[in-house]
Amino acid sequence: MDIGLIVETSQMFRMEIIEKELRKAADKYGHNVMNFSNNTTFAKNGLLGALLLNAGVVDLVVTGCGTGVGAMVAANSFIGVQCGFVADPCDAQMVRELNMSNSVAMPFSKDFGNEGVLNLQFCFENLLCPMKDPMYISPETRQACIEMTKEMDDLKKACQVPIEEVIQKLDKAYLKEALDSDCFRQYFFAKCKNLELARLVRDKLT
Repeated sequence: MDIGLIVETSQMFRMEIIEKELRKAADKYGHNVMNFSNNTTFAKNGLLGALLLNAGVVDLVVTGCGTGVGAMVAANSFIGVQCGFVADPCDAQMVRELNMSNSVAMPFSKDFGNEGVLNLQFCFENLLCPMKDPMYISPETRQACIEMTKEMDDLKKACQVPIEEVIQKLDKAYLKEALDSDCFRQYFFAKCKNLELARLVRDKLT
C-alpha cells in the first residue's frame, strides 16, 4: 500500500516524530510512505490529499492538524475521499473495520501528552497491520459496511464536483502553493493513473 503523509503547517514542528512512527509501522507491514507535507494550511492539504487519492498515486492519506477536525473537514470536502477521525488506537481500528476510510485525520497537538508518541505508535499499528479477524464486526456486518461506503461514494458524486473541475477552477498560484513540492513532482506524474488529471495539473503548475 502507498501512503501519503500530509501534515498541516502548525504541526510541522512535530513532523519528525509523526513521520518516524508512521514509517516504522509501514515498514513492518511492507507499506510505502511518501511525505507530501508542504507547510500549508489544512484547506490546501485537503485539496492535495484528494488529488493524490483521485489520481491513484496513494491508497491512503494520513493527515492532521492541531485538533484533527479542520483536516478532516477539509479532506471530506472532496469527491473520492472518505476521511475518518483517529485520536486513539480504538479509532484507528474502527475506521478500518467500519468506515473503511481511504484517509485519516489525526490531532497532533490536542491531548498530545507524555504518552503522545506511544499513542501515535499504537494508532499507526492498528491502522496498517493486516486485518485478518475484525474485532468489532461480524462478517455479516462487514457487508453492511461495504454497502454504506458505496452509498457515501455515490452521494459524494451527486453532491460534489469531480476533482478535474476543482483543478480547472483554481488559479495557478493557489495550486502551486498547495501542491508543488519535491515529493509531489517526484511521485505524482510517475504514479498518476488518470492521464487527463495529470495533464491538467501539469498545465497549471507550468
